[in-house]
Amino acid sequence: MIFKLPITPEMRIQLMHAENLIVDLTGHPDFEDLGGFEVVAELAHLHIDVLHALIKSGDLDTAQKMVADWEADECPF
Repeated sequence: MIFKLPITPEMRIQLMHAENLIVDLTGHPDFEDLGGFEVVAELAHLHIDVLHALIKSGDLDTAQKMVADWEADECPF
């Protein structure tokens, strides 16, 4: 399952300075039957999508910082 989140210009500015990206899927009908692995996979895709958006925008400094922060936090995604 692919969950596509449209990003507005205002959201791009906010994401460039974001410490976290939280997506609450509690009670969402598409995720009721998913196990842990599928949820982790979906979250990984969201991380990758944000990273690709930063790279595409040319903001490589923020992209590098984001990856470094994920590694520092030992993010399992």
